[in-house]
Amino acid sequence: MTNRIIMCVDDEREVLESLVRDLYPRYGREFRIETCESAAEAQIVRTSLAQQGDRVELYIVDQRMPGVKGIDFLKGVEQDAGRILLTAYADIDVAVSGINEKCIDFYMRKPYGDELFKSMNHLILAREKGVFVTLARTEGERDQALKTQNAVFSELHLEVPYEEGVRIIGTSPYTPSTEIYVAVFKRQMIGTTSLSRKNEALASEVGSLRGLPIEEFYDIQNISALDTNLVQVRNATVLPEYQHMGIGPMIWGELYRELTRKEPVSTYAVILAASEIRDANIAQSVYSRIEQRGYLRHGISISRKQENETTPSQPTENEPALIPKLLRMYHKMGFQFIGPPVYYPNFRMFDFPMLLKIKETTEPYRTMFESGRL
Repeated sequence: MTNRIIMCVDDEREVLESLVRDLYPRYGREFRIETCESAAEAQIVRTSLAQQGDRVELYIVDQRMPGVKGIDFLKGVEQDAGRILLTAYADIDVAVSGINEKCIDFYMRKPYGDELFKSMNHLILAREKGVFVTLARTEGERDQALKTQNAVFSELHLEVPYEEGVRIIGTSPYTPSTEIYVAVFKRQMIGTTSLSRKNEALASEVGSLRGLPIEEFYDIQNISALDTNLVQVRNATVLPEYQHMGIGPMIWGELYRELTRKEPVSTYAVILAASEIRDANIAQSVYSRIEQRGYLRHGISISRKQENETTPSQPTENEPALIPKLLRMYHKMGFQFIGPPVYYPNFRMFDFPMLLKIKETTEPYRTMFESGRL
């Protein structure tokens, strides 16, 4: 029987003992935990395990060890294994380089905390599903992410062939500052979302928030006092044939971890939530229902920049006012409606602006995102 292995490598014996003590209750039923005090010893153990038919699924390795450093050891391990780098020193540049070169998945400083277990859960689930969510780092990956997004909107939302969808949507690339997260399955990109941060230079120049896509449609001055680290996220898009795999929550989970682990931690995230509504009367009717139910956040509401023939008109008496499933899900997560819907001409549907106080993501969604399960 093949054993599933977690390998911990650290030259400090007390750290290894601490790892075993913390990992065994959480992972001991599914994994065998191996410990090594150097990269050289770890290489010998890896060879022995391979001869027995066992394979390491997850590595937790210290950076500062005598001889071969942690990141250099991880460059030589299995490409599909999870790789976490630990360090007690200010080796952030080394760790970031490792992320960019795709030889590590996560890094964290000692003493480690619950963030270690969250990262492990994410990597274990990614291996089980055969899917991994990561930051797109090259222009080729970013271009492919745009094609994936356009394919989803063409086939699912516009219900037209890809070529026709691209003609409607357009092929404008992401801005250089946009952070793009992609889900990869068997070396194929199958899902994506993106994150935009406020343009700090422009904001300091004009004294308000600038540089977020939401400004194309809304006057966001009313939320400028909330948070200097406001970000905008996009709806997660997954190719139709893979939607049964639960990829969307994995993408959201990676985005959630990103927003809560960086310093300074962003406080609020805004999203233009896709509604799938194409009729102006229905969009306005849904907005009326949102107001009636008290879902609209007052005090920081935002307004459309301008009215035009594509924005909602007054609803007819018999128009349905059911709030779409996706909007209800965002509301349950903790997003609050902050303004009227706007027609997004490229995608031929109405989007609803919503705001989330990131650290107040409601349970059980926060736990699900942290574990990668939804």
